[in-house]
Amino acid sequence: MTPVRIRRRRAAGWRKPAGAVIVDRTSRWGNPFTVADALADGIADDEHAAHELCAQRYRSWILGSIPGDPDVLRVGNRQYDRRWIREHLHELRGRSLCCPCPEGEACHGEVLLELANEEPPPEGRSS
Repeated sequence: MTPVRIRRRRAAGWRKPAGAVIVDRTSRWGNPFTVADALADGIADDEHAAHELCAQRYRSWILGSIPGDPDVLRVGNRQYDRRWIREHLHELRGRSLCCPCPEGEACHGEVLLELANEEPPPEGRSS
């Protein structure tokens, strides 16, 4: 079965599928870039654009694409460490991921799915 992003629900009776991993902000996989902040800061015009921006920003942060980005980001009392995330991405390989983002919206869970399941470089070559 191909891993997918599953919308995590807090409704009575909803259960996380067997083998799936929760990647919301309660986990170490969470996205420190929030839709609410993107809207409040005026860097996104609507929720759809904010979801896109937050997913793109998460990808850039994880990959270290923006010089000067810190390895550790804090949101409230939580902290997210991209070094830990990169080191443990292999744990998500082949597993579906649960996040509360609405279906049809960009999500950092999709970024994690892609990065965890991309083909490793051929033997003897590094990326």
